[in-house]
Amino acid sequence: ISLSGDIGQDVTIEKEAGAEFQVALSALGSAADITDTTKVPTDTVFVLDLSNSMWTGGYTKIDQMIEGANDAIKTLMRANPQNRVAVVGYSTKSSVLLPLGSYQAGSNFLTRSGDTVNMTASKADDYGTVHNSSFQRLTINSHKYTQHGIYTGMNILNTADTKAIVGDTEVTRAPSLILMAEGEAKYGSKYFVNPSDDAEIGEVGDRATSRYAQSFVTAMTAAYMKEQVTKHYYGDKG
Repeated sequence: ISLSGDIGQDVTIEKEAGAEFQVALSALGSAADITDTTKVPTDTVFVLDLSNSMWTGGYTKIDQMIEGANDAIKTLMRANPQNRVAVVGYSTKSSVLLPLGSYQAGSNFLTRSGDTVNMTASKADDYGTVHNSSFQRLTINSHKYTQHGIYTGMNILNTADTKAIVGDTEVTRAPSLILMAEGEAKYGSKYFVNPSDDAEIGEVGDRATSRYAQSFVTAMTAAYMKEQVTKHYYGDKG
């Protein structure tokens, strides 16, 4: 195969007899200035450990987690107006503090007032609807049920609409879950496909050896739900 012509001008490709006709115009591709790119919107769920141990030590841990989560949320909201976020808090049980959606980056989002974490966020729409919720610290029977927090967060993604229009193109959103927690899971459920609201597996005996089962079922739920979310967003191509 021989080529004649300059980059940016007509290029002539001549095929020799018996030669395979496969050629890549690498020089032309390297010189081209490609500016037509598509930003794929993201769906990000933050799962926050709000168990009692996070509040000890003068609130340092929980305040740092709030600051980090807020920075990440605001960065995502500024990066692309079609990005969506959600927030789940968990202790003995889990609850949705912020439904999946696009919010104004100037919102307060997470704040702490004493032993209460508050969520305030304005929707990034024509109405600016304000969402408010709160999570009260549990000092008695406060368990680190990480498995249920992950399950609740994954279910938000598993029931979300997955498509967005970027320009004239329909694209599939990119899902992700971010767990912000201190230490390993302390409670769990043997029903890893659908963990019960109340954990059946708790700490027994020595702390160093009593959390293997909880960590195992938590990992099983995370792996199973990741598979379900991937299928939900990408189908069999995931």
